[in-house]
Amino acid sequence: MAMASEAANPGRATAISKLQEALQQTLRRLSDIRGVDGAIIASRDGLLVAASGGASERLEVEAAIAAAIFGAIDRAAANIDIGPVRAALVETPTRSLPLLSLAELLLIV
Repeated sequence: MAMASEAANPGRATAISKLQEALQQTLRRLSDIRGVDGAIIASRDGLLVAASGGASERLEVEAAIAAAIFGAIDRAAANIDIGPVRAALVETPTRSLPLLSLAELLLIV
């Protein structure tokens, strides 16, 4: 259905394509930073939107897990009345996982 809509409006399809390429380029640049394994854009419910770097077979799982972690932190923040979470950092002995809110999306680096 989206294809018919895009075919009827080639300008919109071109704009979407340019936006997707800009998003991928930004994720690639993030992934190129020393110490960064990859970058993911996910929906708040954990669906993979775009990604760069990292093991491709794990990207969907990582997007879902990161969204679940962010959601739990956001709900906990609401329960103690500190407002919505804009960013969270999960640190382990071997890795750091920054989670950043992008309106209805999440950036996971």
